[in-house]
Amino acid sequence: MKKYLCSIIAILILSGCTSFKKNAFIKMTGGTAVDLQKPVTVPFKIISTHIMLVEPILDGYPCSFVFDTGGIAMMDTCMIDKIKNMEVTKIAEKVKMGRIKESKLNGLIVKDMNFILNPFTDTFKVSNKPIYGMIGSNFIRHFNTTIDYQKNVLVFENEKKLKKTSAKSHLMKMDIILPCFPTVPASFKHIPIKAMLDTGLNYPFVFPLSQMENLSPVEKTKLVKAKGYFAKWPFTTKTDNYLYRAENLVIGDIECNYSGTLR
Repeated sequence: MKKYLCSIIAILILSGCTSFKKNAFIKMTGGTAVDLQKPVTVPFKIISTHIMLVEPILDGYPCSFVFDTGGIAMMDTCMIDKIKNMEVTKIAEKVKMGRIKESKLNGLIVKDMNFILNPFTDTFKVSNKPIYGMIGSNFIRHFNTTIDYQKNVLVFENEKKLKKTSAKSHLMKMDIILPCFPTVPASFKHIPIKAMLDTGLNYPFVFPLSQMENLSPVEKTKLVKAKGYFAKWPFTTKTDNYLYRAENLVIGDIECNYSGTLR
């Protein structure tokens, strides 16, 4: 999968992922895409700032899912009763996987796609309509994917080599980790990091609490402790959260300063 984002919306900087069983992720990478005869356009609805909602059909069952580039495909455990032909297997301790024979998204079809099964509906309570899961990176990896936030559409094509189309274009080489999450080079406080392109969040940037150690005593006074539950960093048990306005962030060859402008 090669991927071009028309708008950089959410960056998730990875930390501490080694605690998760890598073999479980590897088992999730299955699936075979039906070759596209022409580009396929998929409309999406924006909820909660910029989370994208799409309408897949899983083995004939229509449902609402979040389109998330930064996560493995998953669905609520209640889908076991809704999709009668789902093949359920255990892939790790307390982790089950459901295999869908045919996952459709408009004209896109992926055969034998795997979904993590968990109580998902408690995760995305941001819509009047129940959201039963996520279309994740193990689906997206089969295609070239363009996200057009101005037109609220996704465009999928067969894999092809991407080129810059103008002086204003930004083309970044991605690394795929664990094993199919898209990451790009970035830096925060001039410290090089890998940043994951993550469309499943409703805030623009997320950093692990360990990044606070890179802040000066003066900068730490600018942190605003969030009230209540805001976000839980993957693979940790900490629930403390802070809001912080960074002076400068660099993603690939895009530089964002504190005023929100790009250069």
